Amino acid sequence: MPNDSVEFSDDATELYLREYYAIFGSVPQIWHTVFSRLIPLKIASWGYLKAGTHLIPIPFVPDHETVERSNNGVSTTMTPSQYGIFVSAVVFSQLAVALQHDPNFLALSFINGLDMNKAIDWYRGCMNALWAFAKDDPTWTCVADQLD
Repeated sequence: MPNDSVEFSDDATELYLREYYAIFGSVPQIWHTVFSRLIPLKIASWGYLKAGTHLIPIPFVPDHETVERSNNGVSTTMTPSQYGIFVSAVVFSQLAVALQHDPNFLALSFINGLDMNKAIDWYRGCMNALWAFAKDDPTWTCVADQLD
C-alpha cells in the first residue's frame, strides 16, 4: 500500500527523479509537464508502490477529501491515494498504446535511453495497484476494465 504520510519536499522530489532516471535513463522534462497537467490538483506528497525492483512514485493531493470524477455521466469519488494511482495508470496506459503503434515514440517525443523491461515493470505495478483497489471497491471495476 502507498504511504501517504510522505511529505512533498525537495528530498521526495529528488528521490522521485533518481528513481525515474534509474528506470528511464533520463530526467523527466516534457514527460513531467504532461504528467503534472493530468493532475489538476497541487501535489502535496508522494507515496511509493513497489514494482519489481523499483518504486512507483504516486502523487497525493493536499488534503484527505475525496476527488470527484465522472464516469458515463455518473459522478463518483476517489480517495487521494486512488486518484494518484488512477492518474499514474492512465499515463502508463497511454504510453503503452503509443509504444505499440511506434516503438520509437518515447525516444522521439519524451526521453531517450528507455529500458523497456524496467518500464514494463513500472506499468504493471501501476495496473496491479489499480486492480487491488478495484477488488475492494466495485465502482472501480469499470475504470480498471477501460485501462486493461
